[in-house]
Amino acid sequence: MPLEPKQAVPARVSWDPSPPIAAQKHAVAQDSLSCCEMLWCVKVQNKADIVEWMLNDTRESTPPSACGRALCYCEDAYPRRPNCIQDVDPIRQLAGVMIESKGVPLAGSVFTKRWMDFDKEARYGEIKTYGGAGHQYSASQWSAGSSFLWYIGAWCDRLSNQSYGFQFSDDWRSASMVVKVNPCVCMPWLPAWYTVPSCCILSDMVQTEASADGSEWDRRTATCPLCCGDEMRHTYYLRNVIQPDGTPGKFHAELEALADEKMVTAR
Repeated sequence: MPLEPKQAVPARVSWDPSPPIAAQKHAVAQDSLSCCEMLWCVKVQNKADIVEWMLNDTRESTPPSACGRALCYCEDAYPRRPNCIQDVDPIRQLAGVMIESKGVPLAGSVFTKRWMDFDKEARYGEIKTYGGAGHQYSASQWSAGSSFLWYIGAWCDRLSNQSYGFQFSDDWRSASMVVKVNPCVCMPWLPAWYTVPSCCILSDMVQTEASADGSEWDRRTATCPLCCGDEMRHTYYLRNVIQPDGTPGKFHAELEALADEKMVTAR
């Protein structure tokens, strides 16, 4: 049966942002965008500064670009406030930086669930890969690397409002996943209203035995499980490389080994 996600109501916690040095750096960087960055409405970030732009950047306001307005997502990218996921001990490391480990074409992709819409009571969260219309503007919370294909990929993801929904189990040890999109890419102002049915693809993530805080997950997938009988099988591991407080995570070495030095993110 397809997973029916529950409506996410963002939970808010008090947040003591880091000094505005990072925000000042990013404000200056916004004035020096390349033609490609302006055209595709992205920002190329340095991996060395990932703690600043992915976890600590809480500047007050950055209006969307002209390209963003053309796609009808006109909310400010900031301010963004963290959800309460880092206060849920069994999954707290998801509020840091996670990496897709070896085994998939997108190995080295990094993201954080620190800013996603998250309802602790419903145990449901929803995150956009590269932003889009409606919900929280998803700036600098996902990157698949620096290839020029991701300039175009980010644009396509925004047109379709590509999103992932996570329904966590009662004990927070696993989460069923759904992919949500807006198939009408010619109308990018529509939300991600279509959920890819589980008869086409079934995905989940399960914490490994060694993980008690969300630092390592076994990502499993089954393709056409109903018509072809495919079973859930290991695809890759999700591993924490930077903890929520900005210090190196258990698998920090994979950030250095797998991730590009430059990273294309939404802005």
